[in-house]
Amino acid sequence: MSDGATVDGASHGPRRRVVVILAALGVAGGAIGWASRRRTPSTQVSGTVTSDGRPVVFGTVTLLAVDRRAYSASIGADGRFTVSNVPPGPVQIAVSSPDPTAPAGAMARGQQDAAAPMPSRPTAAAPGQGAGTDPVDPPPGTTIAAPLDAAPLPAEASPPRAGWFRIPGRYASPATSGLGATLEPGGNRVDLRVD
Repeated sequence: MSDGATVDGASHGPRRRVVVILAALGVAGGAIGWASRRRTPSTQVSGTVTSDGRPVVFGTVTLLAVDRRAYSASIGADGRFTVSNVPPGPVQIAVSSPDPTAPAGAMARGQQDAAAPMPSRPTAAAPGQGAGTDPVDPPPGTTIAAPLDAAPLPAEASPPRAGWFRIPGRYASPATSGLGATLEPGGNRVDLRVD
């Protein structure tokens, strides 16, 4: 028996020992990785957003953290927000409050004027003709999205938020807002003024 096996089962050969050692290392490595993830501190950030003493009643607060990831939370009707699981350290903060009654495309443009004209898009033309700017009938069964400069959605589809008002557009980006804080592990209170 040249492979190290014995009749009584005391040894199962070199292969068995390698498999057992690798399995033990895998379990130990997994436990170490789990323990290190559990020890990573995180913070919770709560506060209010106000402008000229009034609560900002709609929108999003976004924190750009030291890990270069963005952490966001919605602003409640009372101006309060809570962002969880943010790594401690310095953060840059943005506040976006687009018009809640604007069509979806206008809201995606942030705090830009929803009535700004959109450039015309070229469309397909008949063979042998250049591309034009006139609409072309889509194939049957095609769904067409509403244009960005369409009328606002009905009230039941996009309810207006009572008390909403426009805030300066510079607050929509962490690079231009001038808002920031240094977060400590645990809970943090950060009140934001966007005057």
